[in-house]
Amino acid sequence: MEKILLEGFISIKAALNSLHRDVEKIFISNKRRTRKTAFMKKLASSKEISFEFVDSAKIDSLAKGKTHGGFLAFADERKFSTVNDLLNKGYKSCFYIEGIEDPYNLGITIRTLYSAGIDSIIIQSRNLSSVSSIISKSSAGTYEKMEIGMCENQLDTIKAYKEKDYSVYAADQSETSKSLYDTSFGELTMVIVGGEKRGITSDVVKLADQLIHIPYGTYQFGYSLPASVASTIISYEMLRQNLEK
Repeated sequence: MEKILLEGFISIKAALNSLHRDVEKIFISNKRRTRKTAFMKKLASSKEISFEFVDSAKIDSLAKGKTHGGFLAFADERKFSTVNDLLNKGYKSCFYIEGIEDPYNLGITIRTLYSAGIDSIIIQSRNLSSVSSIISKSSAGTYEKMEIGMCENQLDTIKAYKEKDYSVYAADQSETSKSLYDTSFGELTMVIVGGEKRGITSDVVKLADQLIHIPYGTYQFGYSLPASVASTIISYEMLRQNLEK
């Protein structure tokens, strides 16, 4: 199995506490003798994971970025759930996200959805091993915590959720869609957010229980928001509604 290089204290700490990834070995710069160092050493020891203090030059030579802070770890690839796994666990909220190709933006989106209390995310099946470190770092470690499922077929996935009584909301900036702020989200909710260029397909539109859109402050804008931004706005409106219940 290919090993993934994780960079930075937050990403490694999250991976050590994650159920979705196994950490093999940790390298710590021998210049880092701080509380973080002591914490990392204690956490690694408690989980019987080897660690080594090394010269900072070795850290720099291994790292792909410059913001590692003196902490690196080799780990297995993150494990993902299947759609059936997620359904069987009974999560109340799920975001199906399309159109985010940039790993940094995907990490930011995961971080935001996690902070808003979204239970799970579904993305189209793909190999993320080469960008796993970027996603983990930009997500502030929430990539290691969030329940993420991969699916092969979007329509089959939506149908599976509908069969389990989830209300399916699809973000669609059209005349037939309802304002996000006039929408009351159900107890079991799936939200589909498409890419800003392609949007969602007509087949998805047909399956959705409700099309929703984010009102703009000006009619002159005329474009779609990036999937990461739309996901943020929608998830926090869901949080607002939950807090008012």
